[in-house]
Amino acid sequence: MLATVCTLASGSSGNSLYIGLGDTHVLVDLGIGPRSLRRALGEVDVKPEWLSAVVLTHEHSDHIHGLPAFRASWPHVPILASPGTARSIARSALGPLARPDLRPGVETPLGALCITPVAVSHDAAQPCGFRVRCGSRHLAVFTDLGMAPVQIAQAMAGCRLL
Repeated sequence: MLATVCTLASGSSGNSLYIGLGDTHVLVDLGIGPRSLRRALGEVDVKPEWLSAVVLTHEHSDHIHGLPAFRASWPHVPILASPGTARSIARSALGPLARPDLRPGVETPLGALCITPVAVSHDAAQPCGFRVRCGSRHLAVFTDLGMAPVQIAQAMAGCRLL
């Protein structure tokens, strides 16, 4: 089975990427509001309530703007981040929205997907990109890179989609 990957939003006004495999539906970042999210997910025939998780690369507003409204509408969907990102969000006006479950270098299973955070250079608390295992294939998701050290090149090695 092939994964579905779709950019829902990209740019300074909001970022979000959808990755789906079977019954597993994951968002990377949520920089858009619920109306835009519903419309964008509708393009891939997915409803927000079907989401398995939201994983965050970092705490900048163009990556997390939609979190409060999302949490209010779909409180059952876990929002996961690195410990530093989760702490930074908790200290902000948004409060404790993200769980600090994503540790760089440690694979985290999310249904049919497995996500391995990779530390990146960016002006944020503990930013990460992700290597995502979709069955026997891999893809890599990296945003806002300040530079690309060797661990990022290693994470991208063998990926079918970057």
